[in-house]
Amino acid sequence: KAFVARGCSYFVDPCFRDPLGCDATELVAAQGFFVIQLYADFAGYSAMAIGLAGLLGFRLSENFNSPLLARSVVEFLKRWHLTLTRWLRDYVFYYVHRRFGRGPWALFFATLIYLALIGLWHGPQLGFVLCFAIGVVHFVPRIFFGFRNADERVPLRWLDTPKVLVTFCFLGLHLTLFRAGTLDAAYSFYLRLASAPWSVPSRAVLFFGLFCVGLLLAERWVRSWRGLPRGGARLAIRLLSVVMVYVAAAGFYRPQPNIYFQF
Repeated sequence: KAFVARGCSYFVDPCFRDPLGCDATELVAAQGFFVIQLYADFAGYSAMAIGLAGLLGFRLSENFNSPLLARSVVEFLKRWHLTLTRWLRDYVFYYVHRRFGRGPWALFFATLIYLALIGLWHGPQLGFVLCFAIGVVHFVPRIFFGFRNADERVPLRWLDTPKVLVTFCFLGLHLTLFRAGTLDAAYSFYLRLASAPWSVPSRAVLFFGLFCVGLLLAERWVRSWRGLPRGGARLAIRLLSVVMVYVAAAGFYRPQPNIYFQF
């Protein structure tokens, strides 16, 4: 929250404020950094709430399960904002599905309503609703053709890296609607992305991008504890602490409101 999300805002805000002044490389980087910013902001906020509740003797459920390492958009939705998605699944999705009856089309419309409500929870804006509702296209192979996505309980392997990268690109395209706020702003961003020239990414983009990827992998390893050698967890936490202090000292820290405060 204090380092990653605020650091990402340096790359995200200028590009979404004036996409016409950016090239395609900067816009793609802004999409990727916004995905990380949104996760770091909300996950950091949730982690603080869980930690404070623990100090008071309360145990709150986890709200995220390494969603940015998902191998499909369907798996991402199973790992993202668990308290909201599970509540809507149990009390809305199952009810609507039963009302529509059986068959693939009933499942399709129940999924569409379920995703649209996730977007509506963030605010009564068409961009928020469409950002999640159009995700129903990723459920089509599963609903109509029986194609099974990767189970989130199956351990992540290095061979899954292409799937993770493709999923991350889809998330960037979807969440552009979320960040832009209005359809006109999103259209301008997409249009510029399709027509702008490409360039070599700057050192700042490469450095901070690798830093964020390293943090995501470290978070996954620390969660499972099985991905680190004996004694490696303690060393990894110390190294991450040193790197975070370095990033803060390098000037990435600045006052930035929590994105989810507006919802």
